[in-house]
Amino acid sequence: MSTPKRHHYIPQMLLRRFTNKEGKLYCCRKEEPSKIFLTTPKSAFFENELYTQHDEHGERDVSVE
Repeated sequence: MSTPKRHHYIPQMLLRRFTNKEGKLYCCRKEEPSKIFLTTPKSAFFENELYTQHDEHGERDVSVE
């Protein structure tokens, strides 16, 4: 079993509904809302190890995922 790493806080299946004909969607960063860019649903709205928990020894516990 692989250990999940990239967690999307907006699911890719929902993001795909907002893509253009090339499969990309328009995004902007909160810090710079005037800079709009194209990206894929796979590359948008994710964070590494968002839901990962650590046990008392500091090791990753992926049982919740």
